[in-house]
Amino acid sequence: MARLAFASVLLLLSFAALAAGSRLPDNPAAVVSEQSALRAALESTPERYKHLDAARRQQVLERQARLTAQLAAVSRWEDLPEADRELVAAERAWILAAVQPQDEGRAICTNERVLGSQRIQRVCRSPEQVERARREARDAMTKGTRCGNATCVGQ
Repeated sequence: MARLAFASVLLLLSFAALAAGSRLPDNPAAVVSEQSALRAALESTPERYKHLDAARRQQVLERQARLTAQLAAVSRWEDLPEADRELVAAERAWILAAVQPQDEGRAICTNERVLGSQRIQRVCRSPEQVERARREARDAMTKGTRCGNATCVGQ
């Protein structure tokens, strides 16, 4: 049961890490300049983004164009409705994730509360470790146990 609870918490923390990546800079102009610099880099240094195939590169450029057009006339985040801010954050997060190379050396870091404590600890895992934990949590939830008492271990 403790293993199941741990796996469930780990899965929730993984989703929280993805949501944390969608935070916005202080103002819309910062997003516009960030996207302009990224577009210039995409066009001037194609070897840096060789992991993007032509279709994915086109998708990134189209999303950037929509995002910058939406933010061009906005000077403060308060000028956008809350729903639009969330969409902008999600779109920006998608673009930034799409241009990152999918190398083996990257780590996914989350802030996790230490069990039985109020202390928060930063934990970094490889994408393979995160995926394995997600898979184990999913399997634990679907597998269940064959008996109903606390000493029974799932079969």
